[in-house]
Amino acid sequence: MPLELSHLMQLALGQITSLTVGDLPRPVAEYLKCHPAIVFIGHKELFKIRKRHPNIEVAEFQHLTLAVRNGLYLTDSSRQNCVTLIYRNPDNGKLYQVGLKSALQGGEVWVATYHRTNPGNAKQRMNQSAVLCGGLPTK
Repeated sequence: MPLELSHLMQLALGQITSLTVGDLPRPVAEYLKCHPAIVFIGHKELFKIRKRHPNIEVAEFQHLTLAVRNGLYLTDSSRQNCVTLIYRNPDNGKLYQVGLKSALQGGEVWVATYHRTNPGNAKQRMNQSAVLCGGLPTK
């Protein structure tokens, strides 16, 4: 189920400090040594993402839940507490890249970045990383 737009608006306005996005798949939670395997997005992260990627509308953040549930999870060789997630929106076929970061070993996981990507960049990222789980559906 996508995130409620009203909750995202409350987050964007700073009326709430964070939202639960979803639960990590078991292989990803084990890789990050993160139990419980809950993914959050905070007000500061949402603000930072919107500032760096102004083409991402607040409504597009609704798909983060589906991305966490259905995306392709890749390792990040330079940061052991991070994973990259590639997700294709089934409604419009657009590709997104999500960066997830474990705050502490065994702690919570936060959305660090979220932006659109293109097939070339997604393929390059997939070639540079090991797949933890998931898959990338075709258009």
